[in-house]
Amino acid sequence: KTKQIEPVGNDPGPIHPLLFDWQAKITEWSIRRGRAAIFAGTGLGKSYLQCAWAAQMGKRVLIVCPLAVAQQTIGLAKNINVEVKWCSEPQNEDGIWITNYQKLHKFCSVPYNAMVCDESSIVKSLDGKTKDLLIKEFTHIPYRLCCTATPAPNDIAELGQHAEFLGIMSYVEMLATFFVHDSS
Repeated sequence: KTKQIEPVGNDPGPIHPLLFDWQAKITEWSIRRGRAAIFAGTGLGKSYLQCAWAAQMGKRVLIVCPLAVAQQTIGLAKNINVEVKWCSEPQNEDGIWITNYQKLHKFCSVPYNAMVCDESSIVKSLDGKTKDLLIKEFTHIPYRLCCTATPAPNDIAELGQHAEFLGIMSYVEMLATFFVHDSS
């Protein structure tokens, strides 16, 4: 039942020396993959990883995060020479833009090269509006990165929703492939 997903990313360029070796390796891996999830514990530098990834994934990148995280991400990005700019609606210029999940609906149909979902555990709700919006309106973006410190390791719905957003397989396909429904 091993499913191989071919990488769609890029050859990584130089990674800022502020990142530890293991952070650089994770960043390089996610750049090569193009669509990846980084499930790293609190305090392990996901903001640095996602900003370093975003800097190498295209001219127009959108980072979506909880409101309280945006300014922190902008500040941390400066430490690795990456400019991240806040926006509450789409901007008609290249760059790495950050907004919050409550504003996401304004960004549908905007041509981005890459997208980062910070605190991506938001996709775990099977009937959540944000999850539905992400899967319906943003899976056409070629490069996608999910980052969270709190994935539920045994939450089948959360794993399936991440797989669907990243274009690996649909939630229903994941269930049919890896889980047996035994009602007897």
